[in-house]
Amino acid sequence: MESSDKTLNAHLTGGRKKRSRCVAKVLWVMAFILAINATITAVMIRAMEPLTVSFDMTGTVNIFMKQMSAESHDEATTEAMVVRFHHALNESLAEYQSRHRALILVNPAVVTGAEDITDEIQERVATLMEK
Repeated sequence: MESSDKTLNAHLTGGRKKRSRCVAKVLWVMAFILAINATITAVMIRAMEPLTVSFDMTGTVNIFMKQMSAESHDEATTEAMVVRFHHALNESLAEYQSRHRALILVNPAVVTGAEDITDEIQERVATLMEK
């Protein structure tokens, strides 16, 4: 009877060891999958993060107003130019925003660290105004 108890005990102990090894393997696979998932998530979040840039809206409008005041236009022409400028500015900003996945902030809202896109936008507005 004692030898059958030892055999049964050895059989049960061997089963526990196999189960323990199987659980350990499953845990390693789960940890590996979790690590891959975390890496992919971090890369996706970084790729989808919008670029933050600044734009000097006040300076751009002031430049336009100075140019308009330097030239003599009648009221209808001035109004048409203002409307055209407004559309060109909005189109330029929207185009930049969609092309670069950017969050565009006006200069007073930015303390530091954002790229200034004022020159690029002003050039695009000038191009659109010439058309």
